[in-house]
Amino acid sequence: MIIIAGRPGQLGNQLIIYAHFLALARQRGFRLANPSFAPYSVYFRGTLDHSASEFIFRFVNVLARSLHRMNFRKGKFLRTVSIDWHERVDLDDPASVSLFDARLCFVLGWTYRGQKLISQNRAAICDFFTPGPGYMQQLDSFFQDNFKTTETVIGIHARRGDYRNFEKGRYFY
Repeated sequence: MIIIAGRPGQLGNQLIIYAHFLALARQRGFRLANPSFAPYSVYFRGTLDHSASEFIFRFVNVLARSLHRMNFRKGKFLRTVSIDWHERVDLDDPASVSLFDARLCFVLGWTYRGQKLISQNRAAICDFFTPGPGYMQQLDSFFQDNFKTTETVIGIHARRGDYRNFEKGRYFY
């Protein structure tokens, strides 16, 4: 089982890392748990029945970091995989997949990517991250009430300052 034990940012970043590990889990038959996604689990079809909490995430996060410091990095039963901000793991590479080959594998870090895996599992990922029924009704009503079906709608995501301090404001505009 792979357990995403880190929280690399807010919803957008969380969706990216979750999607890549979801694709890996589907392709390789791994079980996947993501307690870091607890604050957002009520919004999506694939996570509605996941019962996680901030307490569980914090416990798992501290446990994973502690195990990593104690050098649990290669065990067959228990393992941690932690990468630095600027490191990258290619989930499309079979050699990289062996990093997660343990009964319980805690994952910390951000740039775990598998573009082929994402492409091959696109439909399942889209279904998993489809808004839950209540939110879909709200979205459908909003678009029916405000737009014609032939109109092109462009949405803008305005970040609200979370880049102000990250990397000394390098990406804050």
